[in-house]
Amino acid sequence: MNDFLCTPPEIRKIAENAVSNLLPNKSRAQYKKEFNKFQEWCNGNKIKVVSENVMLSYFDIQRKKNTNHRLCGASIQC
Repeated sequence: MNDFLCTPPEIRKIAENAVSNLLPNKSRAQYKKEFNKFQEWCNGNKIKVVSENVMLSYFDIQRKKNTNHRLCGASIQC
Protein backbone atom coordinates (compact mmCIF):
# COMPACT_ATOMS: atom_id res chain seq x y z
CA MET A 1 0.00 0.00 0.00
CA ASN A 2 2.78 2.45 0.97
CA ASP A 3 4.72 1.35 -2.11
CA PHE A 4 1.77 2.45 -4.23
CA LEU A 5 1.89 6.00 -2.87
CA CYS A 6 5.67 6.30 -3.29
CA THR A 7 5.86 4.94 -6.84
CA PRO A 8 5.56 7.32 -9.80
CA PRO A 9 2.52 6.56 -12.03
CA GLU A 10 4.59 5.58 -15.08
CA ILE A 11 6.62 3.05 -13.04
CA ARG A 12 3.42 1.72 -11.44
CA LYS A 13 1.97 1.13 -14.92
CA ILE A 14 5.05 -0.85 -16.01
CA ALA A 15 4.86 -2.94 -12.83
CA GLU A 16 1.12 -3.56 -13.27
CA ASN A 17 1.71 -4.75 -16.84
CA ALA A 18 4.49 -7.07 -15.71
CA VAL A 19 2.34 -8.54 -12.94
CA SER A 20 -0.65 -9.02 -15.24
CA ASN A 21 1.48 -11.35 -17.37
CA LEU A 22 2.84 -13.43 -14.47
CA LEU A 23 -0.28 -15.39 -13.59
CA PRO A 24 -1.70 -17.99 -15.92
CA ASN A 25 -5.27 -17.16 -16.91
CA LYS A 26 -6.68 -20.25 -15.20
CA SER A 27 -5.06 -19.22 -11.85
CA ARG A 28 -5.89 -15.52 -12.01
CA ALA A 29 -9.40 -15.76 -10.51
CA GLN A 30 -8.21 -17.84 -7.54
CA TYR A 31 -5.30 -15.49 -6.93
CA LYS A 32 -7.59 -12.44 -6.95
CA LYS A 33 -10.02 -14.17 -4.58
CA GLU A 34 -7.25 -14.98 -2.09
CA PHE A 35 -5.64 -11.56 -2.43
CA ASN A 36 -9.00 -9.88 -1.75
CA LYS A 37 -9.38 -12.01 1.40
CA PHE A 38 -5.92 -10.87 2.51
CA GLN A 39 -6.77 -7.22 1.86
CA GLU A 40 -10.00 -7.55 3.85
CA TRP A 41 -8.07 -9.15 6.71
CA CYS A 42 -5.56 -6.28 6.62
CA ASN A 43 -8.35 -3.70 6.66
CA GLY A 44 -10.13 -5.49 9.49
CA ASN A 45 -6.92 -5.50 11.53
CA LYS A 46 -6.10 -1.87 10.68
CA ILE A 47 -2.87 -2.86 8.95
CA LYS A 48 -1.46 0.02 6.92
CA VAL A 49 1.90 -1.45 5.84
CA VAL A 50 2.40 -5.08 4.84
CA SER A 51 5.56 -6.44 6.44
CA GLU A 52 7.09 -9.86 6.84
CA ASN A 53 5.45 -10.13 10.29
CA VAL A 54 2.05 -9.30 8.81
CA MET A 55 2.46 -11.94 6.10
CA LEU A 56 3.66 -14.59 8.56
CA SER A 57 0.75 -13.85 10.91
CA TYR A 58 -1.80 -14.06 8.11
CA PHE A 59 -0.37 -17.32 6.76
CA ASP A 60 -0.25 -18.85 10.24
CA ILE A 61 -3.88 -17.92 10.91
CA GLN A 62 -4.91 -19.39 7.54
CA ARG A 63 -2.88 -22.55 8.19
CA LYS A 64 -4.61 -23.05 11.53
CA LYS A 65 -8.05 -22.49 9.98
CA ASN A 66 -7.29 -24.99 7.22
CA THR A 67 -5.90 -27.56 9.67
CA ASN A 68 -9.02 -27.33 11.85
CA HIS A 69 -11.23 -27.59 8.77
CA ARG A 70 -9.48 -30.77 7.60
CA LEU A 71 -9.46 -32.34 11.07
CA CYS A 72 -13.12 -31.65 11.76
CA GLY A 73 -14.54 -32.18 8.31
CA ALA A 74 -16.33 -29.69 6.14
CA SER A 75 -19.75 -30.12 7.76
CA ILE A 76 -18.74 -30.27 11.45
CA GLN A 77 -18.08 -27.19 13.56
CA CYS A 78 -15.03 -27.39 15.86
